[in-house]
Amino acid sequence: MTYATFIFADIAISLNSQINFYIRYYVYWIFLFVGFRLLFCAYHFDLLSELPLSEIVFSLIHGLRMDASMAAYISLMPFIASYFISSKPYGVILNIYSTLILFLCTCIMIADLELFNAWKYRMEYPALEYLANIKEATASVQSAPIVLLLCLFAGVLGFGYFVLQKVVLGKNYTTLKSLHAITLSLICSLLLVLPMRGGLGIAPLNPGAVYFSKQIFANQSAINVVWNFMYSAVHQKVKSNPF
Repeated sequence: MTYATFIFADIAISLNSQINFYIRYYVYWIFLFVGFRLLFCAYHFDLLSELPLSEIVFSLIHGLRMDASMAAYISLMPFIASYFISSKPYGVILNIYSTLILFLCTCIMIADLELFNAWKYRMEYPALEYLANIKEATASVQSAPIVLLLCLFAGVLGFGYFVLQKVVLGKNYTTLKSLHAITLSLICSLLLVLPMRGGLGIAPLNPGAVYFSKQIFANQSAINVVWNFMYSAVHQKVKSNPF
């Protein structure tokens, strides 16, 4: 085999490793959000038990569209950064970024579990304004199962972090600066636009896009609460005159 052949084989192996990392990273977040949905359904088992099995299955299927969208938003920055930053600092930054996102997503998910009991709809950005009211927030805390929620928070965060480190970030990966690697990163980043928008349709994804049933809880369980929270934050209306 010639030297050029060895170089080509090495590039091919490196690119394959980079593709595998992109897939692992993106799929990890999808599975995490599916786990969030299963926990939400289990936490509200009394409402879930009123649904036929077909409705439960379809809520998982329809919810995947929103899970894929949120996973794409999270993955976009690491995909783009992989061809700007060298391997060692990229690994450190990616670890910090992923852990922070995991922490924030877990906070939103756990808060949503109990807030849904009071509001009957998934958590939105205005909830922060509600929680800023000390009296109302304290009243809600007093009626919530704090110990259970803290245990769930620790369990979800701990398990999510373990899988992130062992399965996703624990594998060997390198960032490449070759034309092939940059092209690959650009293509993968552009491909994320499709799940971000929720498909090939003209209209972008919105909360009502995953509604499929006459049963309120079936529709609510299909929503990705992290996506819903971010969507409401971007689209919130000004409540007071800024002038």
